[in-house]
Amino acid sequence: MNQKSLSRWLKVITVILGLMGIAFYAGVFPQLVNDLGNEFPEFKHLVLPSLIGIWVSGVPCYICLVLFWRICTRIGQDRSFCPENAKALQAIGLLAIFDSLLCLAVTVLLMLNNAINGGTFLISFTVMLVGAAVAVAAMALSHLVMKAALLKDENDLTI
Repeated sequence: MNQKSLSRWLKVITVILGLMGIAFYAGVFPQLVNDLGNEFPEFKHLVLPSLIGIWVSGVPCYICLVLFWRICTRIGQDRSFCPENAKALQAIGLLAIFDSLLCLAVTVLLMLNNAINGGTFLISFTVMLVGAAVAVAAMALSHLVMKAALLKDENDLTI
């Protein structure tokens, strides 16, 4: 598989993830929150804040997709190991940490309102773990890509 082919496949996956995100953020999550609000009228006042929190959590995800799209473009240009990719991966890691902390804050707020059940807690915990895993992977890749970029620059300067 060459660079351009790899880049195209990664972009296809990025588009699929973006479309899945739209389906979840615009359809599945609002429906679930509204259903919970209807099922438990005592928590109806938390429906709108929950939806806002969910939609706010989508912003970093889509910023990450844009950053990853740019990485894919540079891979297609045979610039896999460049400082721009390292910085983009670092930004993706920071956004994943931010999203995980946002999920933690929302979970704590729901716990303080006694408005969280075991299933919702497990979903929140899973989201936080996935966010932490993405952050660690992105930060590690950022470090490795930066080291590779420096080595590449060093080798380009030698005769």
